[in-house]
Amino acid sequence: MWSPNINIFRDPRWGRGHETYGEDPYLTGLLGVAFIKGLQGDDPT
Repeated sequence: MWSPNINIFRDPRWGRGHETYGEDPYLTGLLGVAFIKGLQGDDPT
């Protein structure tokens, strides 16, 4: 399964990671929560 990159990292050779929120833990957390909720779906059973 393809998923967003939610690693908080900074590569000293290249700068920030591509397609991520970089070092922002708040935005990275929001992205992770939204992804997990999307995987789980909204079916209560």
